Amino acid sequence: MTDFSEFNEALNARIEQRESNYVFFQDLSGEMVELFCRDIDDTISFIENECTDEQFYWLSEIFSDIARETSSSDFVDCIKRRLEDVDESTTSTASIIKCIGFAENALAKD
Repeated sequence: MTDFSEFNEALNARIEQRESNYVFFQDLSGEMVELFCRDIDDTISFIENECTDEQFYWLSEIFSDIARETSSSDFVDCIKRRLEDVDESTTSTASIIKCIGFAENALAKD
């Protein structure tokens, strides 16, 4: 079984920062992209099996980067499936939908 602690730590650090420090996020986002691109199968497994709605919301900020770096249609299919399970009463899906569109566009440009 895959240890998802690195994924959880990265996303929890992002959640803690929220929008309060954009420069910090710019640094963190590069690290997050690298982490989530390292093994796309692990990333997909994390999203499908462990990722909370809140984590998924914040991860959506880098969907297009992950898609561009990995050229993975499986990843894009995964995030589209995961969106269906998001509880809309607690998590805004409008921005996630936009970010999925950006990921689809990034994949289409390859």
